[in-house]
Amino acid sequence: MKNIGFSIIGQDRDMSSKRSRRWDRFRPTVAFGLQKDVAFDQLVLAYQPAQEELLTIIQDDIKTKINVRNEIDIEIRAKMIQFKNVYDFDECYRVLSDAMKSLIIADDDRLYVNMNTGTHTMQFAMYAISEQNLLPVTLVQTFPGDEIEFGKEQAFSCESHAQVIDISWIKYPQILKDIDKRHDDFFSKTILVDTHHEDLREKIKELVDIGSSTYEPILLLGPTGTGKTRIAKTIHNAWADRMKKNLKKEDIPFRDINCAGLSPELAYSQIFGHVRGAFTGAVKDHNGIMKEAHGGTLFLDEIGELDMRTQAMLLKVLETGKYYRLGDPKTEHESQFRLICATNKDLGFEIKKGGFREDLHARIRSWVFNLPGLKERHHDIDPNIDYELAQWSKDKRQELRSPVKFDKKAREVYLKFAISDAAQWTGNFRDLSQSVRRMATRASLDNKGGVSKITDTIVAKEISHLKSLWRSDIDDVAVSNEEIFKQMINRVRKKHPSNALMNAVELFMQEMALSSKNGNKAEVAKLLYEEPNRPLVNPTSKFNARASQIRMHE
Repeated sequence: MKNIGFSIIGQDRDMSSKRSRRWDRFRPTVAFGLQKDVAFDQLVLAYQPAQEELLTIIQDDIKTKINVRNEIDIEIRAKMIQFKNVYDFDECYRVLSDAMKSLIIADDDRLYVNMNTGTHTMQFAMYAISEQNLLPVTLVQTFPGDEIEFGKEQAFSCESHAQVIDISWIKYPQILKDIDKRHDDFFSKTILVDTHHEDLREKIKELVDIGSSTYEPILLLGPTGTGKTRIAKTIHNAWADRMKKNLKKEDIPFRDINCAGLSPELAYSQIFGHVRGAFTGAVKDHNGIMKEAHGGTLFLDEIGELDMRTQAMLLKVLETGKYYRLGDPKTEHESQFRLICATNKDLGFEIKKGGFREDLHARIRSWVFNLPGLKERHHDIDPNIDYELAQWSKDKRQELRSPVKFDKKAREVYLKFAISDAAQWTGNFRDLSQSVRRMATRASLDNKGGVSKITDTIVAKEISHLKSLWRSDIDDVAVSNEEIFKQMINRVRKKHPSNALMNAVELFMQEMALSSKNGNKAEVAKLLYEEPNRPLVNPTSKFNARASQIRMHE
């Protein structure tokens, strides 16, 4: 990280009619280089071609005073800037923006810009750059120290001061162009690559703008694989960019968790934390991501999967900023965060079923955004193919794999299938990503040297695979609860024909669990017989006892 001071040499304000009397007047650029309130690693003096003599005087004066103070010599650089018209705003904005961009090397470099010199038009341009976060710029003004206490020479040089200023901006065409570019840059990070779905494009731009300006919860709706996590991160980045005027971006955390598949105990523990001994295996305290998200963004993916107890505590922290860790219902903890949630479920339907709290739903839906699936976005398939091929090549670079391209005819065949009714895209962009990567891998294996080609043979195999994959997905969805029940009864009866149905079911579950747990009876007992927050004292004994009881009735 480098702090860089930037000052435009002022022909009038930095000049003295007589060189011998130059210390009798306040020269803003000299004061900027010598003040102690804002520290730089480097000072850049921006000058115009006719100011070379003045530049030399200013450089020498700053270095002389630094040497007198016995301080480490600051690095001083000269940067030539040229204007056709110093009173034309677009011209000033372009020249100064380009000059500042050239000074920033690392992501965490910051420019401290002296606002005491330059024409008013130049100052307006620098205000705009700072206010719109187009560059990491902090505006600074310098002023003299106490003349009575220090005398003119010291008050106007080593005892001068600097303070940060923050002034509103005015819109101009060139600024709007850069703002739009910034929106496009954020947007391109959202859903793999830029979308050709115009309504979606405008909605995401609006969402990023809103999300960067509000602390209110945001709810993202849509099927799995449509890029909800990427959108959440983009909203956070836009918000953090606005916040980082007062904070470092790395101090504004983004914490996320996928709630799908988490048991109630694990979900509560992962989000809110637990204390030692709260459950079996809790050998030490755990903070949880709620604490880690303090001051930043918490993203709960698949929030519709949360159990009711965890939902209740989430509602409490949203209303009060306070919560309890698992196993310690007396000690309150605090967290202030902005919440983004996502789900592929119909939460209204879940509320009717009793699976989701209506009051929590009301709190998290301040802003709601529906993300369409890939079948509704056919125009986005083609550009995403190129994106995925580029990503595959990037990931495989260390393996020295050659680049992969589509054969023209093969691409046409794949695209025709991809936008047809036969393409279900049940996994949306995740399906597309995996499909392209499979074809790229096949092509690289067939490569005899040079650029690998995805041929029509590879495409035919992939289309066949996708049809089979989606047929399985659709079949799984089509199976009703009644059909599942009938199938299970038939399997249990065949396996244990002499047992009562409930005993047979339990035996069947034990056998299946033993198979999945590699014969570990203790783990099976915990899976089948352990109640939440009531761990088994001797799980192996519990398993043996239940197995014996069932066998007695055979």
